Amino acid sequence: AVQEDRRRYLLAAIFLAGCYASVKYSGILTVAMVCCAPWFRSHDFKPDIHFFKALCAGIFLAPLAFVICSPYVILNSATFIKDFGSEGHHMIRGHNTAVTAWSQYWMYHVKRSIFPGMGFFPTIAAFVGIGILLWRRRKEDLFALFVLLLFYLPAEWVKAKPAPQPERYILPCLPILALIAGEFLKLLSASRYRVISYVTV
Repeated sequence: AVQEDRRRYLLAAIFLAGCYASVKYSGILTVAMVCCAPWFRSHDFKPDIHFFKALCAGIFLAPLAFVICSPYVILNSATFIKDFGSEGHHMIRGHNTAVTAWSQYWMYHVKRSIFPGMGFFPTIAAFVGIGILLWRRRKEDLFALFVLLLFYLPAEWVKAKPAPQPERYILPCLPILALIAGEFLKLLSASRYRVISYVTV
């Protein structure tokens, strides 16, 4: 939407965020990504007025898509509210034993999900890439880090961290980490140390 200056793409993104939330509640976080578009378009602290108006006019599309994809929330609203509250309580309480973020130094998913999901060398490349993005501080870099934290921090905060399958909670982070690792390897391949990038890949 930002690259092509197409506000209708922005509206489509808002709608798809609602569709995502109907599949997995945490998908509603993608709305925060879409809300960055007016500022991403303006290259300034002041939002692009046209994108901002489109965002305000179309934000209702997210809950609309959620209801369209999950009509059960309307057809049996009492059960939905009860189940939604139960799920929220479960995230706070945890399973048999609660695994808190601070007890794991906010690194539970690094060990249990990211390293197994990406492999050792790509994960190291992603972490080095995070440092590079922080150092460069381009808007694209900061946006990638924002999206990474948007999905990583809630997954660490909730106490429901099942040992057999924790990766499903962190899955949205893996594509972003892969892109960050790719950016690092691209820079490495253009340097005199490019042989290291070949070995890593």
